[in-house]
Amino acid sequence: MTNTKRKAIIWAIIVVVIGVGLSLGYQKRAALSEWWDSLTKPDIPAAQPSTSFTNANANSLANVNTNTNINNNAAPEQKSLPVEINLKVPFTSQAPFANWDLPYQEACEETASLMVHHYLQDKPFASKDEADKEILELVDFENEKYGAYEHTTAKQTVQLIKDKWGYKQVDLLLGSEVTIERIKQEVANGYPVIVLAAGRELGNPNYKQPGPLYHALVIKGYLKDGTIITNDPGTRKGADYLYAPNTLLEAIHDWNNGDVPNGQRNMIIVRPND
Repeated sequence: MTNTKRKAIIWAIIVVVIGVGLSLGYQKRAALSEWWDSLTKPDIPAAQPSTSFTNANANSLANVNTNTNINNNAAPEQKSLPVEINLKVPFTSQAPFANWDLPYQEACEETASLMVHHYLQDKPFASKDEADKEILELVDFENEKYGAYEHTTAKQTVQLIKDKWGYKQVDLLLGSEVTIERIKQEVANGYPVIVLAAGRELGNPNYKQPGPLYHALVIKGYLKDGTIITNDPGTRKGADYLYAPNTLLEAIHDWNNGDVPNGQRNMIIVRPND
């Protein structure tokens, strides 16, 4: 369906949708809202699994340093980027059963890391139960190994990914190295990007307002017009959630001892082991 036709349909039924929505109960309104989102959402390119990117190609474009790299990462080889791309990163909310009590409300870093791990293993989440179990296992792992799990910084998130799953190369870029162009290059090479952000600057209307002070999400693609495709664990509607590139970039900030809006820009790239 073309955008022109889609807009015509939207304007033709908007009054009806509003009227019907006001007369429905919560569950039916939620279902109507999801239908409306599917109608108005731009077409998303077909998702590509990690297996569609060869190890040879990935290794030729990645920094070969096997340590946690900070601000010394060689950029991927400059090449013509695809017009649009979408990586097949499995999605789960950080609260799979909509229970936003602790530890779930503080488990976004864990969930973002978990989604990337499942992508690299080419393994979807079998069920909400599996996702819930794995999130709680990560929280327990952090509490046992580090003594806490809340407000994980970018550097601590890198260490978690290495310690939990044994990835040898997890690159951390900070400051001016974090650009939309670099993010797009990494995604085009088959690597999802984890970013930590000032959640209230993202402007996601699906968050419990005013939104999280600190948040983590996965960047997994982009559209022809530059719109960024993410898996945002902070909402059950977070699969293929779209952000304007400037909105997302300006919101990216590390924990910074709670002064998140002044934290450094950051991006984390997990490279598969040989």
